[in-house]
Amino acid sequence: MDSSYTNFEKYGSLIAEIHGKVSSMLQQSDYESLEQCETVEDMVVRLSHTSYASYLSEELQFNKKEFLKRLNKSFYNEFMYMYRNSENDLKLLLNYFIEVIKIQNFIFLLASKSEDPDLKCMEEIDMLGNFNELDAIKISADMSDVYKFCVESTFLKKYYDKVYIEKEFAKNDWQIIQSTFFKNHIENFYDQINNLDTMDYMKEILKYEGDRKIIELTINTLDSVDIVDKKRIDLYPTVCSFDRGSICKMSECTSMESIRDVLCGHPMYKKIVMYEDNDFMKNLFDLEIKNYLSSLSEFNDLSCTYCYFKLKEREIKNIMWIAECISHENKEGMKDVMVIEN
Repeated sequence: MDSSYTNFEKYGSLIAEIHGKVSSMLQQSDYESLEQCETVEDMVVRLSHTSYASYLSEELQFNKKEFLKRLNKSFYNEFMYMYRNSENDLKLLLNYFIEVIKIQNFIFLLASKSEDPDLKCMEEIDMLGNFNELDAIKISADMSDVYKFCVESTFLKKYYDKVYIEKEFAKNDWQIIQSTFFKNHIENFYDQINNLDTMDYMKEILKYEGDRKIIELTINTLDSVDIVDKKRIDLYPTVCSFDRGSICKMSECTSMESIRDVLCGHPMYKKIVMYEDNDFMKNLFDLEIKNYLSSLSEFNDLSCTYCYFKLKEREIKNIMWIAECISHENKEGMKDVMVIEN
């Protein structure tokens, strides 16, 4: 039987559901309405007709922290409902989504351990990426304890074993360690799905996300005297759309201008490198949104599930950015919202 027909039989209703979810996301008019608000409470009222309504009771006194908590709870419940009802390829895809957040939480707590030994910052981690073993970091005296109680029995082990980590928390460069974790994680997942016909477009998404990690790592290490040339290349994921020559040039960049010069030779990025630094990054994220939305045009492709949740993450960031601008009376800053319109 043709694989596309088989995929339709298995996942057709799910993919149709995802299309419906994307179409119900906030539109330009919704953001314009939110931008007219004076307080978080006003925003709660304006969101009463959206998917967030059941999590935002108008009777509660909302501050930004509580507002974000409720929005994240909405996201968590929606994701976990789909996750608990998934299997096979869809489970694999959603596991990848969760594991990225688990890695972020893991590195965040380790990086905080020296200055916050009791990890009071634990409440700041993403609830979707929380797992029982993370609590062990609180009582860990050094990285040997972390490995024994938090890593050894979890998915982290296969990535941890590929990274050199000092025993004392403070002696580690957590930016490098996180980059190495992400590099190995994205490469491993790409290999897992390379021969699957249920998420062909996901391979393109991973290449784009690999590109973004390369660009961001290069920007973040422009002032570094240690992370240059081969050391940068070692941190770059091999899952990307850059050719070998561009990778070598990127590893040698010492300024935003030199990064732009490299990107000018790339068919996907050459149109967005003519802007100022801040606009360049915004346009990079705008392109990301377009790439996620393009998943909806793929026939019988599970990638749209992953892309929907990435778009939903962006929507919550948009809402919270408006709330932040309102609290600082910064109406001008609201123009930086990245509207998601299908």
